[in-house]
Order: sequence, then C-alpha cells, then structure tokens
Amino acid sequence: MTLYKGLPIILFSVLFGIIACSTNQSSKESNVQPLNLSLFVTQEYMVLGAWGGFMPNVYFTIGKKFKLGAENPTEFWAIQKESETDPGRTIWAVYANDSAYLDSSNNFLALPNEHVQDIVPPETLNKPAAGTIVHTLAENSARILTSEDVEKSIIRPLLAHDIMAKDLFVIHKRMKNVPDADQITLVLDTMFTVNNMISLRPLAQAIKAAGYSHITLKYFEGGDAVLRDVRSVNEIKNALITPPDSLLPKLYSILEI
Repeated sequence: MTLYKGLPIILFSVLFGIIACSTNQSSKESNVQPLNLSLFVTQEYMVLGAWGGFMPNVYFTIGKKFKLGAENPTEFWAIQKESETDPGRTIWAVYANDSAYLDSSNNFLALPNEHVQDIVPPETLNKPAAGTIVHTLAENSARILTSEDVEKSIIRPLLAHDIMAKDLFVIHKRMKNVPDADQITLVLDTMFTVNNMISLRPLAQAIKAAGYSHITLKYFEGGDAVLRDVRSVNEIKNALITPPDSLLPKLYSILEI
C-alpha cells in the first residue's frame, strides 16, 4: 500500500515531535513555557501555531461532490501544493465510515491526484487487503481488517480537519506537562459568520476529541494575506478580535463546544 508522504502531513508530526522532546526535557527543570497553541482557519488553509511559530499550512479546497448532508453542508478537502501559487492536487484517502484509515506508523493511507485537474482517485491508491493492520482516528488501538471491513471502506478526498485531528491528538498526548496542555485558541477569518459557522463543526469536534477541553474562539482581520506577512503567532496577537458576548454563546452552540 503506497502512503501519502507530502510535507503538510509528515512535517506536522516531525516538528511537533521535536518540540515535544524538548518539552519533556525542560519539564524536569520546572520551567516549562505555555504552548499558546492556536489553530488558524483562513479561506485557503488551516495552520497550527505554537510557542510563537507556525507549522506548515494544510491547504484545502471546498468539496463539491462528497457532502456531509444538510447538517454539515461544506467539506474542506486537503490538497497538496508545491507553492502558494500552485493550484494543488486533491489528496484521496481510504475511509471507514467517517474516519480515515492510518497505518501502524500513524500515516494516512492516502495519495494526491496525478494531475491538477483530476477529480477521481489516483489509480495507484487501493483499499488495504483483508488481514492488513490499521487503525482509524476514532480508535485507540490497531486492528486487523476483515473482508467486511474492506467492502465497507471507501476512497474519498482526505478532509483537512482529519489532518488537524491526527496532529492535535499527538500534541495533546505529548504535551501533558505544559501548563496550558488542555487549551487551544480557534482563530477564524472574518468570513466565517453565524450563517456558515456550521461548516466548521467537524473541525471543532475534532479539537474536542483530541482532548482540548478549553477552546477559545477569536477572529482576525486580513486572513491569508496577514498570515503570509508575519513571522510568528505573537506578531498578530494584537490583531485578534474577540466576538461580542452577545454572539459568543450562539457561535459555541453552533460548533457544539
């Protein structure tokens, strides 16, 4: 089975793995700095920021074929981009129900399209055979696929929030000694309003499932352009906007957080 090894997926885990190692070492010195974990969602990508810096962007496009139904009308399909001007190629993955399969090394069973304009899965991406050891984002342990599992699995575009879910779970697990280990700020482009906030519910639920019990919601002006121009999360702190108290309960209710 060929695995997707694009930078947006691999570097997230590798870089945070390095951070985690340094955190575990410094935790012994009783001087662990808060992580200040933030997840930014723009019109083009999602990106995690921590300790003042950013991880690689997870670019996405709005899905038009696979729908979550009336309750969650919009999907964010992860795409592989070689540069900001690259239109990108949709990444396809093997799913079990609503959860993507991962191998024993915690990599998605996924590949990007061969060509930019492709709207079908790559020919080299196949379902894993019966007897393959896998797990899903919703499972805490590996299992062996049965013939029935294989029959029910599907190949579909990889969802950007699933990439976030995988890495947020790893971060939370490895950062237990950080003072704000259970806290995260979800920072949204001002394009996300009450009318379309429901499209972000799967992302919000993924954050909760990863173990973050304290989720703060903020907005920022300028979106993609602002994040491209800054060098660290700290530089945009003054640009963040807290929704008014009259609106916050409604937004949290829509996101179910």
